[in-house]
Amino acid sequence: MKQSYTLQFARLRAASQAEFMERDSYGIEFWFLGLLKLSELRAKDTFRLPEAELEKADANIETLREMFKSRKIDTEYLRARLRHALNHGAESNPNNVDVYLSRAMEKARERGDDVILAGDLLQILLADPTDTLRRFLEE
Repeated sequence: MKQSYTLQFARLRAASQAEFMERDSYGIEFWFLGLLKLSELRAKDTFRLPEAELEKADANIETLREMFKSRKIDTEYLRARLRHALNHGAESNPNNVDVYLSRAMEKARERGDDVILAGDLLQILLADPTDTLRRFLEE
């Protein structure tokens, strides 16, 4: 299962947040934090890639922005609230990561691709959030 640069960013950001919170393992909620952060960035400021790859990454980041905007989600505010909740014991099941990534891979295949984009994962998470994410998305 290949991951786009944007999805790799979300994964690395998830690991970084979990380490900061001194968690041994982390669930998809931490990846969601990475997607929230990614939507606030520009590819050229985040990645060292050839121009063509930067354009692809920017297009995927723009897709994230549009998805959050269509749901009226303030990414900075939600990211701060979710990070606080996770840091204070909100549930984050590490066993759900593979399930969500498998479903995102199905989305990629529907697009005729073998690379999971950050937008594929976000689409799945918004359509079927974990209980922890649902609480924040329904506010």
